[in-house]
Amino acid sequence: KGGVPAIRFHLDGSQASLVEWMQLEPGEETLSKPFGPAVISLTKNKNYRAKQDKELVLFVKGEKLFYSLGRKKKNLLNRGDVFTTKWMDLKFRLIEFFPKSQRVFVFEARDKPSETTLKAIRITHQGNSVWLGQNSYVRFFKEDQVYAVAYLNKTYNLGFDLELIDFRMTKYQGSERAKSYESEVHFEGQTKIISMNEPLKHKGYTFYQSSFEPSQDGGEPVVSILSVNQDPGRALKYFGSALIVAGIALLFYRRKIVRLGS
Repeated sequence: KGGVPAIRFHLDGSQASLVEWMQLEPGEETLSKPFGPAVISLTKNKNYRAKQDKELVLFVKGEKLFYSLGRKKKNLLNRGDVFTTKWMDLKFRLIEFFPKSQRVFVFEARDKPSETTLKAIRITHQGNSVWLGQNSYVRFFKEDQVYAVAYLNKTYNLGFDLELIDFRMTKYQGSERAKSYESEVHFEGQTKIISMNEPLKHKGYTFYQSSFEPSQDGGEPVVSILSVNQDPGRALKYFGSALIVAGIALLFYRRKIVRLGS
């Protein structure tokens, strides 16, 4: 009952090979994701039209799935079907199609941690138990209140607020790959730009432009990600480096040349 459409597909070619899931959110009609210079769109809107030639549109109609390359006619698509796209030599293969799906996260205990595992906690509220993976949250609803419980990495108070005013990104010509990006931030009455080659230094912290997070439809960036570094011993390191340089200079200044006769 209920549920939303979801597909799993394989893009395979001489220069790329990947397997991906796409699932519509409740109340969402269309989801578009960029894959290099191309876009794949999953939609329930029968009147949806491709916005560019290099766009593969997958139409959900009841229990069936149809596809259209660019602005061409629709074709029926079944599980296991393979066809060649317009993107280099990439082939599209439909692995799975669920007209009504629900995303479920299952947590299992492991004896040892690894790169593919994460921490999780179980919370019980009024007899209902739910698992929380690291860096996620859950809401509990009462008649007149809402409780939000988050399980996050350790947080630090910087002692001042940092507000994102604007985020700007430039792309490589003819592609969706980011070439450079920067954040305009406001803090304590000041406005500065943090770019990939120009960090911000303030009150002993250094803020680097690390990356960004795009919207779920693969459109414009919605989150700017900064990495923060604090090095209270930097002055001592500079002092030590200066002593090394001074020692080398003194060594050459006081050197003695000994000539040996034959």
